[in-house]
Amino acid sequence: MGWRDHPGTLPLLHGQARTDPDDGVRASALQALAAGWRDHPGTLPLLRGQARTDPDWDVRKTTLQALAAGWRDHPDSLDWLRDRALADPDEDVRTIALQALAVSRRDHPGTLAFLRERALADPHRGVRTSALQAVAAGWRDHPGTLDWLRDRALKDPDGDVRANALQALAADRRDHPGTLDWLRDRAQKDPDAGVRTNALQAVAAGRRDHPGILDWLRRQALHGFGPVRPTALDTLAETYRGRPEILRWLRELAETGDDATARAALAALATARPDDPVTLALLRERAAAGDHWKTRQIALQKLEDLPTFAILRQAMTDGHWEVRRTAVQQLDSFWLRAPEVLPLLRERAAADGHWEVRRTALQRLVFWHRSQDDLELLRERATADGHWQVRRTAILRLGSGGIGADDLELLRERATADGHWEVRDRVLLEGDEDVRAAAVEAVAESRAHDPATPPWISEIAVTDGHWKVRRTAVEIVGLVWPDEPATLPWLRRRALADPDEDVRGMAVERVALGWPNRPGVSSWVRDRATADDHEQVRATGVELVARTWPGDPATLPWLREVSSRDEHWKVRRAAVEAMARIGPDGPDTVLWLRGRAEADRHREVRGAAVREVARITADDDATLSWLYGRISGDPDPEVRAVAVDAAVRHWRDHDDMCSRVLAWIAGDDPEEVRAAAITVLGWGWPDGPGTPARLREHARADRHWMGRRAAVRALAEGLPDDDRARSAVEASAAGDRHWQVRLAALTALTSTWPEEPGTFLLLRGRVRSDGHWRVRRAMLETIAADRADDAATVPLLRERAVRDEHARVRLAAVSALARGWCDDAATLDLLRDRATADEHWRVREGAVEEIAKVVGGTPEMISWLRERIARDPSTAVARAAVQGAGTWWRADPAGTVARLRERAAGDPRWAIRVEAVQEIVRITAPADSATLSWLRERATADGAWQVRVAALWAAGSLAHEDPLTLAWLETLARDDPHREVSKEAASALRHLRTTP
Repeated sequence: MGWRDHPGTLPLLHGQARTDPDDGVRASALQALAAGWRDHPGTLPLLRGQARTDPDWDVRKTTLQALAAGWRDHPDSLDWLRDRALADPDEDVRTIALQALAVSRRDHPGTLAFLRERALADPHRGVRTSALQAVAAGWRDHPGTLDWLRDRALKDPDGDVRANALQALAADRRDHPGTLDWLRDRAQKDPDAGVRTNALQAVAAGRRDHPGILDWLRRQALHGFGPVRPTALDTLAETYRGRPEILRWLRELAETGDDATARAALAALATARPDDPVTLALLRERAAAGDHWKTRQIALQKLEDLPTFAILRQAMTDGHWEVRRTAVQQLDSFWLRAPEVLPLLRERAAADGHWEVRRTALQRLVFWHRSQDDLELLRERATADGHWQVRRTAILRLGSGGIGADDLELLRERATADGHWEVRDRVLLEGDEDVRAAAVEAVAESRAHDPATPPWISEIAVTDGHWKVRRTAVEIVGLVWPDEPATLPWLRRRALADPDEDVRGMAVERVALGWPNRPGVSSWVRDRATADDHEQVRATGVELVARTWPGDPATLPWLREVSSRDEHWKVRRAAVEAMARIGPDGPDTVLWLRGRAEADRHREVRGAAVREVARITADDDATLSWLYGRISGDPDPEVRAVAVDAAVRHWRDHDDMCSRVLAWIAGDDPEEVRAAAITVLGWGWPDGPGTPARLREHARADRHWMGRRAAVRALAEGLPDDDRARSAVEASAAGDRHWQVRLAALTALTSTWPEEPGTFLLLRGRVRSDGHWRVRRAMLETIAADRADDAATVPLLRERAVRDEHARVRLAAVSALARGWCDDAATLDLLRDRATADEHWRVREGAVEEIAKVVGGTPEMISWLRERIARDPSTAVARAAVQGAGTWWRADPAGTVARLRERAAGDPRWAIRVEAVQEIVRITAPADSATLSWLRERATADGAWQVRVAALWAAGSLAHEDPLTLAWLETLARDDPHREVSKEAASALRHLRTTP
């Protein structure tokens, strides 16, 4: 008798399908039942039940696929698949249901209408795309498909969906008389660059010799939408690569065009004719001497032949860090052919002025090569690099292979000493907790079987002062050593005793997922989900109970209790959502959720319950009536707005829905309800009678800014080809009395009509004249990002960096200039001017930080930073200069330490003295006896207790095993006359004596 015929097999599979805590086991059991017991009377109900209620979306998807394959002809499969396509909370499951309907019920008269409705109304773009593709594939010759696809390609709010509709039209209706003109229109007018690119490529595909195509592509390459011009040039180069006049034209553009056009033409030439000698010569020349760093970067990326190694070597010293990083990445091509590669990479990893270049060089070096010299470099970078990301990378690379005792000791030292935990407010640098966490991960990966590793990581999980490090250690203990008898009790203790909610939550998670079948674990997790004093841990516990024990008879009653009794709304909301997810078919689940939607004291819980009720009972008219009651009866306008959205989303085609939406807009409901109604009108009935005019009127004259903002957005998203809609949005951008409406209108213009002649002019005008600084800053950042190559952009940024009345706008302009034009001498001059002359300390601080990032550790720059430390009246600016000087200490190690000591001893501002102590500790670790002696002197002689505390913690962190240091701290703790100093010395002693 085989296992299939064994009387215990079927009950075992049923049990595993319902209650096994592992998602993969439940899915496998359900697949086995579908394959082996298709005709058993209990199989179909079980599979349908799990496809509705299993907490894991992948299990529901797998089960639904099995149902669609095995029961496609079942009498009620149509209604059941429709229900899943409407009500499942996961977009992938809804997609599978729609695809199954399209295949198995293609001939049903209602299938096409249902798919079209889902392509319009589903909230997720992936589901709408799947429905659209199903219609295009299955009903290609239906009389209404062409117009419907065009409608979707015009009106769907998401660019990906519009692009898919366009691709379907281009593929299936290529020879239709109107397709070419329509594609040209979309290539020029769609607000999304991706859609325009797709349309442009579709225009050219297969029409190489069509009259007018070449000239049209040329116009798009020169005068079209900015982000699409490179695609037009690539398409021209590829389509007409055999025509000499096109290649000559591209070369001319690469040599004489504006920066953006020249770069795009250069890239197109390199792609289409990579072996052409003239192209190669041009690439080499641009890589070595291009006027803009982006030009040099693109040329480097396109050059891959050996004779360009000299150019790459030159690019290693380029003034822009992104060019240097590209050169480092391109060295991969020469790995086996040029012996100079290794020294170059090592030099960049050790000495480049930008941390991203150093990190990239380390990654490439160790990926390709791992010699003793490389290991020494990793060790040095792991302790001495000035940026935590580089130290973290070095540590992870050290731990990625087999490590010896010395490296193990270094990783352990980094895990406890890098930016010592208790000193995070005094001597801790940004990101040091990530370095320590990386060291813990590296030790666990490389020494998991070392008997000393589990107790060491367990100790870190208790003693480290940063929650990130302790959480990492707790997670590792639970994942790597689940079979150790001590692990489960230890995790339970951490879940009770750790002071941080993130760490306790991780401990609860590891217990639940690691021992789901252990007696008592489910009740223990439920206890943590009700007894922990932080709502985050309790909410985590709720989600774990629902995910791990969905079939436990105790789970649903417990969730109901939590949903009504927990004191915090986040926990009650988690319980409501979990209950709807795992028990939608429960006999009174909907009734209970309605109760929560009506009676809970917090709007977030009531709103979540409203959404869940609408989702799991979609198309039920009784639910719609209940939603109407919530729209009129909930005391909070935000919940009423949620109910409006839910009603239209699930019952859009109900007989009187549109008239109700219009009534909500026209009535005296709160502004949140009216704004929600305006929003759903825009996406639900954009072409309805009177809709455009109504939206324009509300954008102009709605009594509240929320209504005007909703109308502006609805006009842009629902009517992108309507000139009057654009004019209304422009009017709101220029003249609305509320800044939120103006900002929404300007944002809509840049996303929907970016290439309209008036958009950029309007944006520039608002950057100069808008009455609210948030609008000016947002539009300035948009122009810097989207119009970087426009000749007017840099002058505008420079003007605003000096003349704007608000410091945050000036700072945004300074930052944008530093990011995009840092290799321009005029930019550096302006940054220095702002760092010294701006009236607001925040702008001066930002300028100092940007200069320290982009210039490098030249003697001139170090001198300038020292001058800023001494002269700027703001402590924040001087602190930024101290940090900048410390970052470039390798340019002058002895001089930097001496000057920092001078600041730490003599600056009249105690905060600067603290900052100097921090920098000294970072760049001199591990400390020598002279540094320790100096720190002890500062900890006793400085006139500010804050500096003394920073120094004593620094000394302790650098020499925690030194008996002299411990004795000195004991003296301070016992005898120092300042209460804060003695208290901190005692705290340091307690920590140092527990540090391994």
